[in-house]
Amino acid sequence: MGILTVAVNHIPASILQAYKLYRMQIEVSKEELGETLNQHLNKMEAASAFVQTRLGMKPENAFEDGARIVEKQRIPVIFTEVSGKDLYISTKDIGLSRDCPADELMYWNTSVREKSDNVERYLKMPRRAVDRAAAQVKSRAESFFDEEYELDRFQIEELEEELDTLELQILTSDTRSTVDGKQIQKKVNEIDRKVKKDIAVRMRRGVVISTGVLILLVYLMGYIPYMFNSLRNGGGAFAGALGISLGATLIVAIGGIVALVLLRKQIVASMERFNDLMRSVVNSVNTSAHKYEEYFSTLCTYMKAQSIYAGVTKRKDAVSARVQKLRTHKQALRTTIARDEELAAAFGIRRAAAFEKNVTRFFDEDKVPKDNRLYYYEIDGGKTEIPLNTAGDMIWAPYKFITGLKIEREDLYEDVKGEES
Repeated sequence: MGILTVAVNHIPASILQAYKLYRMQIEVSKEELGETLNQHLNKMEAASAFVQTRLGMKPENAFEDGARIVEKQRIPVIFTEVSGKDLYISTKDIGLSRDCPADELMYWNTSVREKSDNVERYLKMPRRAVDRAAAQVKSRAESFFDEEYELDRFQIEELEEELDTLELQILTSDTRSTVDGKQIQKKVNEIDRKVKKDIAVRMRRGVVISTGVLILLVYLMGYIPYMFNSLRNGGGAFAGALGISLGATLIVAIGGIVALVLLRKQIVASMERFNDLMRSVVNSVNTSAHKYEEYFSTLCTYMKAQSIYAGVTKRKDAVSARVQKLRTHKQALRTTIARDEELAAAFGIRRAAAFEKNVTRFFDEDKVPKDNRLYYYEIDGGKTEIPLNTAGDMIWAPYKFITGLKIEREDLYEDVKGEES
């Protein structure tokens, strides 16, 4: 402490000269020294307990025996914007003739052109959901890393097997789209030709009405001779003949209507083939959504497993360095505490133990002892002047408990013996 006091002050040359031997003696205040030593010892003992606790701490991320190390991650892929409702052609307004209530050929051409454009847009829209899922995988994977984990040898082997399994699942995942746009267009063209062919054989409303009326009249005219003959047999016979003629004509009319209904059913069935194709497209897209969900979920789970594996390696390196620092502090604290206790005993200072809270406020475990302020007494900062010898010179005390410094020169005497001749 005397050397430190000399080092932080400018000592007059008359008191301290080169190549001379001096005796230094410091004067201390027992009360200030006792307060300093007790405060320092309390902090050192608190830091020692803190270091001991840190050495025995278990890792934050550890797994019990039998616990699942890698939890399956779920990345949803939902095509919320692609219900496919606008892909279907309505057939509820198809009538008994090709132009009632609207022209069927014009309706079909307009609908097919519109729905074909919708199919093209429909097949592109799921890409947005896939892009969102990919971004979610990236974001979640970034949050996995920089964590540390503690695994035993068997858990590491289990993790390595899990990594191999997940990697194989990723490499063998079939994320190709099951929807072939060119093949769909080819089928649409086939259906289009078939529908137009069926429309071509259907009659317009005017033709249906005129032809139907003409056929019924011609058919009814075949019964006129029969009705004239019945007049000769009286009114009752004529009424019966008229009823039979009208009934037969009604049956023929019903047969014509049935024929028109069958033709309508045929054209509706042809148009429904287009809707069946669209249903298969929607099902294929929904199936691809499930495939992408499985793929991204597996990929995210793989990234989680990789982060755990990296965290184990990182922890081994980090633990090695951290434990080495803590062990260094443990030894340094033991030595420093012993020094302060010896100093207290030498001055007859009574130990006043007190529990220090918030150890990290005055102890930084990352700093080695030589750079750690805990291992040094609190510097007074040049606030206290103390006398140097008795001539009235004043100097600054590095610590509060130093009250004075005396420097006395020692005279050297040598016995010189003469050489015997």
